[in-house]
Amino acid sequence: MPRRYSTLVTYRNLLLSGLVFLMGLVSTSTFAQDQAAQNPEAAKEFINKLSNDAVAVWSDASRTEAEREEAFRDLLYEGFDVDFIAKLVLGRHMRTASKEQLREYQKLFPAYIVNNFARRIGNYGDEKLEVEGTTPAGSRDLFVRSKIVRPGGEPISADWRMRSVNGKLQIVDIKVEGISLAVTQRDEFSSIIERKGFDGLLDTLRKGALLSTEG
Repeated sequence: MPRRYSTLVTYRNLLLSGLVFLMGLVSTSTFAQDQAAQNPEAAKEFINKLSNDAVAVWSDASRTEAEREEAFRDLLYEGFDVDFIAKLVLGRHMRTASKEQLREYQKLFPAYIVNNFARRIGNYGDEKLEVEGTTPAGSRDLFVRSKIVRPGGEPISADWRMRSVNGKLQIVDIKVEGISLAVTQRDEFSSIIERKGFDGLLDTLRKGALLSTEG
């Protein structure tokens, strides 16, 4: 795997944990706005909080690894529209899976993502997230533009796609150096389904979810 692509994959997961991922949040009332696109300052504040609080969770030496993962899972649900992302990355396969398979998928997906982020936490050093501004994304969304500043390396750009969901801001996608997290994950899942079937994807998610609850 080319070094540049590997770096992007690592930082893609960093961002979701706030990365990544995944944040102790500003109160819901602060973000009870009509649309993300109409509230750019709140969206920028949200991402700043996301980054700072996610780092605080994972650097808290008083917690066990299991406790940090549990806290992060709570942050993930608060900061990300997990159900929407789960459906987005499944793409066209939503139409071919059975109801039972979809229920299992939606149950396993969050734990799988949390475990992916947790396994990469050890790669984080002195990187710092800096919010730079916002850009409209259609009529209801906006991108919060940011960069990850790395000692001894070039900064990496990250755009967080924000949307108002039931009166509160949530993240629905992230682009790292122009690469969409949702599209990348969708391609990975589609490849597994094409090779192993939908039950093969569930097996992959199940193994990842179990790993996140062990220890």
